[in-house]
Amino acid sequence: MLNLQGIGDTTSNLSNNIEDYSPSKKGEDNGQSQAIAGFGDIGQHNDMIFESECLLKTKTDRYKPHWACITGNELYCYRYKGDVDHRVMHSLVGTFIKEIPPEHSNSENCDLYPVKVMLPPNKSRILYFKSQKIQLEWIEQLKSIVGYSNLFDFYHFEDNLGKGQFGLVKLASHKKTGQKVAIKTVHKKDMKPIEIYQQRREIDVLKMSQHPNIVGLIDLFENSDYYYIVLEYMQGKDMFDYIQIRNFKLTEQRVK
Repeated sequence: MLNLQGIGDTTSNLSNNIEDYSPSKKGEDNGQSQAIAGFGDIGQHNDMIFESECLLKTKTDRYKPHWACITGNELYCYRYKGDVDHRVMHSLVGTFIKEIPPEHSNSENCDLYPVKVMLPPNKSRILYFKSQKIQLEWIEQLKSIVGYSNLFDFYHFEDNLGKGQFGLVKLASHKKTGQKVAIKTVHKKDMKPIEIYQQRREIDVLKMSQHPNIVGLIDLFENSDYYYIVLEYMQGKDMFDYIQIRNFKLTEQRVK
């Protein structure tokens, strides 16, 4: 099942909780430096969400134990539990979570259960766990942080409406309301960076376009492989076909 996140009334929106950190201040009485807010022993973090042991893969294909924790919307990996300095830190904003098959580790002499965090634009971080139960707990926690939502929980796909350069346009219906929509699927794999940028610009324009004569954006889902753009369904052919069957001649009044 695809890992999807979206916007709109059927999906969860992300919000960035950014704490204002001030420089450390020197104590007046004993000269002791006070820790900067949010730093220090990980057990002191008030916004700690989840933590456990994990393993990280080295360049020599060995697995080193680390202590991973989610703080706010950030992922930290420490060498040992209770360490102050982290070895790895990633913001989870704009990331995607991918479930990948277990791997057998000869060095650990057991199967390891990975969770892959896709980091934009084209990087990733894989956390390995010795227990499938802990792996599933991490998947649920990470999905909650990134605003995971599954397209197929909301829409039922039907017929193909058309085909574009990077994917299909499919007719679909909302499972609860029965509303007919057109879902444009865009495969990122074959897109150049400039084309991904242009696709994002198109989505931004659709978000701003609120006009009865412009097809409206209803929802948006995205994962590491696809954009799923949910649009109003308009029966009939496209604009080019409409003009073509009229020999490319339209009155000024009709154009208006």
